Amino acid sequence: MDYREFGTTGMRLSAVGLGGLLAHFWEGAAGHPPAEEKRRIYLRAAELGINLFDMGYGDEPHIPDELKGPSGDRHFSLKVGEPKVYELEGMIDGHLANIRREAIDILRVHHYAFVQNAELRGKVAELKDRGKVRSLCTIRHFEKDQEIYLERGPEEEADADLVIYNYVCRGQAPGIERAAQAGKGVLVMKA
Repeated sequence: MDYREFGTTGMRLSAVGLGGLLAHFWEGAAGHPPAEEKRRIYLRAAELGINLFDMGYGDEPHIPDELKGPSGDRHFSLKVGEPKVYELEGMIDGHLANIRREAIDILRVHHYAFVQNAELRGKVAELKDRGKVRSLCTIRHFEKDQEIYLERGPEEEADADLVIYNYVCRGQAPGIERAAQAGKGVLVMKA
């Protein structure tokens, strides 16, 4: 498995992560795999060297106990989207209890929500200062957020960005290059 530095966060992440094991929109069409099957997939991924696990789309309960708890070698990412500021810390505390950790490694927040809400920016900064969040990744799924990324590059307060970049969608290359120059991490979403 290849590993890459995640910006200046001090984390080395596997080139491939695992998460949203069958995202909720697929499960409606494909059915739910049994919990034991999901457990086997997570354990096999870890055996193959994957060390980035996404707790999105309701798969967090399927993360095996063997992968939970303190570890400098495993990293958990949490997507909160556009959270209500007053709910954010409680949401994070619930996830931390579930994975038996002191901090979320990567907190993912929608870019538009982060830049438009000073109170949210302040709360995320507070949670980072208190050690509950190690790094912030702004999500740039939406076209406007992608355009801003191309124009301005990464946000100063963010440690990373999540962008759509694949063999067909290559338009984010200039933003990714700016992120590298600024020492910011990039998570790439394949679709």
